[in-house]
Parts: sequence; C-alpha cells; structure tokens
Amino acid sequence: MDGEIHRRYGLLRLHSCSDVFAARRGVEHDDMSVIGVGGKVVGAALALDLMETFLSAHFSGAPCDRRRLSQVQALEHEES
Repeated sequence: MDGEIHRRYGLLRLHSCSDVFAARRGVEHDDMSVIGVGGKVVGAALALDLMETFLSAHFSGAPCDRRRLSQVQALEHEES
C-alpha cells in the first residue's frame, strides 16, 4: 500500500504531533504535508486545534529551511 500511495501522490512528509507548536513548526520549517495524531494521546479538543494549526500554517521559505528541505529531498530521491 505504501508504494501505491507514493506512486499516486509522490513523497509525503509526515510528523506525529501532540502539541500545537509541533504542528505549526512542522509545516513552517519542514514543509510537512501530513499530520499524524495519536488517538490514545490526543483528545478531541486538542486534535481539532492541531488540525486548525496544521491547515493554517505555511512553509516559511527561509534560506535555512529551504536548505534543510533540499537535503531531505535528496535523501528521498536516493531511497526511491
């Protein structure tokens, strides 16, 4: 199944988040495209806050973040 997802949607960057800071920072600094939320760790109200934060955040595009992202993309292409 993972291979099928990769072929259809390209590479996904997933972070497991249990706080709003991590949800926002994952998008702003690492261009996170998928958020993981543990059902046994995060309650409904926090899950909603995490989703709102994730959906409203944008990749910063700062030079240090672009450099890190290009390093991650190089590793992704080596593995595929």
